[in-house]
Amino acid sequence: MKYFIDDSQEVFAFELGSSQHEGLIAISEEEALELASLSVPVFDLGFSERKWRDAHLSEVIWLRERHRDQREIEVSTVLSDARFKELLIYIQSLRDWPQSADFPNNEYRPTAPLWLAGQTV
Repeated sequence: MKYFIDDSQEVFAFELGSSQHEGLIAISEEEALELASLSVPVFDLGFSERKWRDAHLSEVIWLRERHRDQREIEVSTVLSDARFKELLIYIQSLRDWPQSADFPNNEYRPTAPLWLAGQTV
């Protein structure tokens, strides 16, 4: 293996025989191991909370789309206007979650309306 670092001291390893990679500085295996042992992986809580938010948005978008489609074709809607409004408020709170002062503390995640749990595709 050939070992390299970049400007931020991140260590890269490439198979022997690979060409020099632009912007990287060659280092010894010992230096690579030393730098790697100093590195503490950073857990990005914001990233995981955004994934949580994205998953919950994906779970309810179909319901919003169905309601809009039913209105558009002028048939009875499954959701009442009040529930549709609650759904839209929940969707907006999910969108706003990353900008919240409490983000990424999961104790303050937006909560879905109780009736939403009974909805299925």
